[in-house]
Amino acid sequence: MSKKLLIIDGNNFYARGFFIAKPRKIDAIQQMITMFSGLRQRFTDTQFVFIFDTTKSKRRLELLPSYKHRESTMTEEDYKLFSSGLDTFIKIVKHSGYITIFGDGYEADDYIACLSQMTKMRYEVIIISTDQDMHQLIDTYVKVYDPMRGLIITTENYEHIFEIPLKYCLDFKCIKGDDSDKIPGIPGYGGKEAKRARQLIYTYGNLDSIFNGLTAKIPKKKLEQQFLDSMADGLIDLNLRLMDLRIPMKDQTLKALISQKSKSEANPELLYKTFLVTERSHLFDVWKSECMN
Repeated sequence: MSKKLLIIDGNNFYARGFFIAKPRKIDAIQQMITMFSGLRQRFTDTQFVFIFDTTKSKRRLELLPSYKHRESTMTEEDYKLFSSGLDTFIKIVKHSGYITIFGDGYEADDYIACLSQMTKMRYEVIIISTDQDMHQLIDTYVKVYDPMRGLIITTENYEHIFEIPLKYCLDFKCIKGDDSDKIPGIPGYGGKEAKRARQLIYTYGNLDSIFNGLTAKIPKKKLEQQFLDSMADGLIDLNLRLMDLRIPMKDQTLKALISQKSKSEANPELLYKTFLVTERSHLFDVWKSECMN
């Protein structure tokens, strides 16, 4: 299995480039050329797929209306620059002939989870992302490359890096929640107190084992009772339904969309027009020489 499939978490990849470029006063698209060129040099004999977040998950919003309702820390001007640049980058990779997947009420996480499972027996799958949601997808056939750390995260090195057994990474995330997505964790076990969640997992194991172990413990500490109360109130069950990427893997509609969207054809005319209308025609030849097959 020498052929590699690199699945790029597009918004995550672009955001990193945008925030590198801004203080250096570099065009974000120019920074994306530098970053993508670097990936192409590192990962040879590779097929690239770009997956973007352009809509929020309908399923998750029904479960938690406040899901991803976060206030932006960017100014209005920066947000416009970010959004227009992201839209331009999506068009560039699409018109360059790369498989580009987004939309239809599914998030990038859903597409990435499903696509990785659909292809992992035919390719060595490497997901490019700093998003720790991707960690639950790691197995013998699927790895995650974290460009911030500059390393490939695998079944072998995961626990050494993150101080939690890989098989419990979803349990850990459900306990501590996810501030970036407005998913609440169990009070006293998230943020700076995530070490308590780690201790529970190392002591008992998965969520069911933690529940059984704490239920049997007498006397209980206040935070231990708080954990049991949160489970009884359905918080952990809700977080599982929000975070568990095995759910989209079973979605037949999603699988059909991926099959439909997994077609690509370069359109040089539209590609050049995208650079031209955004006043980046000077970058067109650089992109062609460094970022296209």
